Amino acid sequence: MNNTVILSCILCAFNAEKTVLRTLGSLITSSKINYEIIIIDDGSTDSTKRLIEIYKNFANIKIISQENSGLGAARNKGLKAAVGEYVIFCDSDDVFFIDNLLNLASEAESGGYDIACSESYALVDSTEISDFWDTHIIKMMSKSSPEVFSFAKYLLQPSVCNKLFNRKFIIAADIKFGEGVLFEDVQFTTHALLSTRKIMLSKKPVFLYDFHGNGSITSNKSLKRFDIFKNMYAVMPIVCGCKLNKLEFSAICISFMRISLWCLDNIPVTHVEIFKKYIMEFFTLIKSEVEAQHLDIINKILSDRWDRRANFMLGAIWHSGLSDQEISGKFEEANLII
Repeated sequence: MNNTVILSCILCAFNAEKTVLRTLGSLITSSKINYEIIIIDDGSTDSTKRLIEIYKNFANIKIISQENSGLGAARNKGLKAAVGEYVIFCDSDDVFFIDNLLNLASEAESGGYDIACSESYALVDSTEISDFWDTHIIKMMSKSSPEVFSFAKYLLQPSVCNKLFNRKFIIAADIKFGEGVLFEDVQFTTHALLSTRKIMLSKKPVFLYDFHGNGSITSNKSLKRFDIFKNMYAVMPIVCGCKLNKLEFSAICISFMRISLWCLDNIPVTHVEIFKKYIMEFFTLIKSEVEAQHLDIINKILSDRWDRRANFMLGAIWHSGLSDQEISGKFEEANLII
């Protein structure tokens, strides 16, 4: 009898009493037994721990409690406890399609893939269903030539919730989440994309991202968004050490700029100008010998306005010859891109 655990679902929860049972409910609905759910209670002070313990007698569920250490540390601890061939990192307020996840893990294992990325969805304000952040990139890559695929993979967004990772690949490459900072998946996913040689793309949706205004980091205006720079600076030595070609380097910078612009759109108005300066400083420092033509080549394959905005701003910072004050004005111009 084959007792292989094909998938480890690592679910981290902190003060998630309003949503964690919905997330857990979506993960336990499969009749298959070849997967595990590892729940990390990250020092919750509400009833999260009590609700999680309802499932403590389930054979395929492990519950780990720790003092509050942040999502990065919780995910790293869950990864150490996992035994599955593949891992998925689950937020405690989203809905997952477990049978699709298990089928995707089996397909990825059969093909020897390091990473499997799926087209998934977002539920916006409990009323509208839209594509998840990088679904458009996955669709584009599935139809692209090998030449385009080789650099387009770096346009994938850092979120880990629509991606399966081969656990042995992650361990061998020593890929970890940043700890003590928000946007910790920027370091993890970027390092994984830089290390992989084999990515699988799938049309099977694996989760529904619940985007709502409950005060979470993804839905409120918070100064914690400045943590994006800590993550990007932390991963740049790995980026530079990989000796990317100019198209690959441009693509990864577009991904970084995209999330930076998203943060800029969602910080208090009192800090907008200083955040712009941080963006200009970071991307000026990492400018390589990338010419405008490389951004033009990538722009031709971009369909999402966020990616086009990012491409535009890189061109303004790298190739416009404008002063910092003039470049600052380009942020407003970028908002008009459709």
